[in-house]
Amino acid sequence: MHEALKNDEFECVFLPQFSLKDDSLSALEVLLRWEHPEKGLLEPGELLVEAENTGFIVAIGDWVIRKACYYLKELTSKGFVIPELVINISISQLDENFLDFISQVCDDEAIDIKTIALDINESAMLKMSHHQIEVVQQLRDAGIKFQIDDFGKGNTSVSALLDIEFDRVKMDARLINQLVDNVKVQKHCQMVHAMSEVLGFKIIAEGVEEQAQINELKNMQCDYAQGHYFTEAMGFDQLTKYIEKL
Repeated sequence: MHEALKNDEFECVFLPQFSLKDDSLSALEVLLRWEHPEKGLLEPGELLVEAENTGFIVAIGDWVIRKACYYLKELTSKGFVIPELVINISISQLDENFLDFISQVCDDEAIDIKTIALDINESAMLKMSHHQIEVVQQLRDAGIKFQIDDFGKGNTSVSALLDIEFDRVKMDARLINQLVDNVKVQKHCQMVHAMSEVLGFKIIAEGVEEQAQINELKNMQCDYAQGHYFTEAMGFDQLTKYIEKL
């Protein structure tokens, strides 16, 4: 992975996210891709495991933040309005210098730190130390949004949600896939919506593929959605053409 970083072999791709209230573009999620010289194109989960195992997770995570902010600056310079940039991070990045690092990157690229949202996997969130939770709060105090990915996939308890300040949850794609026909899944999603009203977070549906799912999500007052129903993840050049047509 050291050689891959040095040779700039990684690529950022972008997955648009849309408001279910007015169908407007609400955010761009940045995803990392790597064409492994032996294993081929690695899926995000495989890439994360490889990065963790080789000790490069923080270096790669920092590279993604720099690259993503650079691309946001480029989009802004072209006249596009991007409400928010969502970046997936590892909890290993949540050290005492992380806020200073992101602030410096935003200053370097002349972008507002409040346009940044950070995405943490649900299972990783449950492993956060007290210090890492404090770092999350510092980042939120600076205006950065936090969201929990793959929500509903693990065993998050209500008490865990009370311990950590966050702004959104992303309902796992496997739940969305069963949303139309599975009454238990529908009730689960309704429960998440009820929790969102009490705890004050927004809901993002990931992996949306069809109109029937959109209808169900709107009925349960889900806030945002992303998935192949709208578009698949794309590189920067394709993204600019896509946004021009919105």
